Amino acid sequence: MLKNKNIRYFSGLLLIVFVLLSFSCTSKYKKAKHALPQLDREFLTSVQYLITGKEKKIFVYLSEKERKDFIIDFWKKRDPSPDTEENEYRDTYYERIKEASSLFISSGKNGWLTDRGRTYILFGPPERRDIFPTGYSFYEPPVEIWYYGMFPIIFVDNYRDGSYKIVYSSYTYLQQISKAEMILHPKYDTWNKNLIGKMKIEKSDSGKQYIQAEIPYKAIVFHKSKEKYIGVLIVEAIVFTKEEEVSRIKKNIEIKITGEELKKLPDTYEVNELIELKTGKYTIKLKITDKTTGKGIYRLIKIEV
Repeated sequence: MLKNKNIRYFSGLLLIVFVLLSFSCTSKYKKAKHALPQLDREFLTSVQYLITGKEKKIFVYLSEKERKDFIIDFWKKRDPSPDTEENEYRDTYYERIKEASSLFISSGKNGWLTDRGRTYILFGPPERRDIFPTGYSFYEPPVEIWYYGMFPIIFVDNYRDGSYKIVYSSYTYLQQISKAEMILHPKYDTWNKNLIGKMKIEKSDSGKQYIQAEIPYKAIVFHKSKEKYIGVLIVEAIVFTKEEEVSRIKKNIEIKITGEELKKLPDTYEVNELIELKTGKYTIKLKITDKTTGKGIYRLIKIEV
């Protein structure tokens, strides 16, 4: 009996020590964070939807010079096209913060910090948005349903003050969307691994727009078929205006070469695909993947026609 009491005593003592140490570490972290210069605190606030707990702890204890390097590296790791000067992921993220702040005005809360704002920033504008100002039937709270593909995300304004909250069951769908986002909006270098190339939208002399890309031949997998070697690239483009998706393009490009040609190939294969755009401003998600490996490159391009 005494032995059991001692075990319980020491277990309780260890629990108290653990709680005190955890509180001390939390308190130390909060003090370090509070002591940061304003610009660094603003950085942490702005990337709260992206930054990991480990990254936050590292950041607050770095020197001023190290924090500057950290921020550069933070966005570089999330850049889908690190071989270009632009960082489409970072630019899109901050652009969506601005848009969410004006789109989702809520009682006492900045629009980008609301549930709708967070969803908009991480996943972009929904493909469809159904609004029910009086709920599903009269006298019920307002409801919004956002659709990303086949996944509905539901928000309810229980207090009728604009403070829409995401319905708990929708989190399951967000997890599914998150998996898709790792394909469309990689947080790290998922797309560029093993397939590197240049990609852009170019205007021809006739005024038409073309998707142009240069893909290294060594990054394309060829399979022998009778007298030919065949490689397949998949070209995809999703075209958005500020309000909605307007078109999608998906095309397989089959590259056929002989054994002799395979020995004398130039450095890169050039893609030149027409993309029809009417007058206006667009955001275009471009993607080219090797069909065999599934590896690809990604660009997010803003263009005015």
